[in-house]
Amino acid sequence: MKKLGFRRTGRTYRLGAKGESQGLVNLQGSSGSGGGNTVFYVNLNIVPKAWKEFAAWSTGKDVVEDPDYTGGVLRNRLLAPADVAFRYMTGDRSTRIFEQQWSFSGQDEAEHCGRRLTMIVERDVAPLFARLRDSPQEIIDFFSKPQAERGVLPRLGTQPSTLAAVLLADHGPSAALDRAVEELRNTKAGEKILEWVHLRSTGIGSTHSS
Repeated sequence: MKKLGFRRTGRTYRLGAKGESQGLVNLQGSSGSGGGNTVFYVNLNIVPKAWKEFAAWSTGKDVVEDPDYTGGVLRNRLLAPADVAFRYMTGDRSTRIFEQQWSFSGQDEAEHCGRRLTMIVERDVAPLFARLRDSPQEIIDFFSKPQAERGVLPRLGTQPSTLAAVLLADHGPSAALDRAVEELRNTKAGEKILEWVHLRSTGIGSTHSS
């Protein structure tokens, strides 16, 4: 993963500098591990810098420079290929695979699983992270596509209008920002977001890092 430009903090690999927009690959352990078998999930997320700053401002907390994988806007679990997916026994004694869980047993399988994960991250994840991470408009355009065309990141972690308002507030007037503001106007949930848009567009808002 390091050769792809990721840096590691704990169980999370980060594409992007500390304090900046980041693409995250997180390895989450599973309670299914045991008996020499390791089972885990691979969580993906993109956390734009503006989103981190909005989260800090709206909660009155400091900006989290290296956020965890739950704090972004585009998230999904990376499905495991059949040869490294968790296998389980059904009631009729047949074996099935659970694609959301990756699994290995022993050193040889661990190395094979690692190679498979690195290959998929290099092929499918890292290029998408690099394209979307620092481009609010790319993120918004990405989610105008049908879900089936979104590859490894089919799920949106928040409402499209909220996403557009938060990410575009720093980038001057635009039709996309106008549409987002109009959708949020006169809604209780939108009041805080519209305040953020006003502060950022006028350069009044400020954030603090920890």
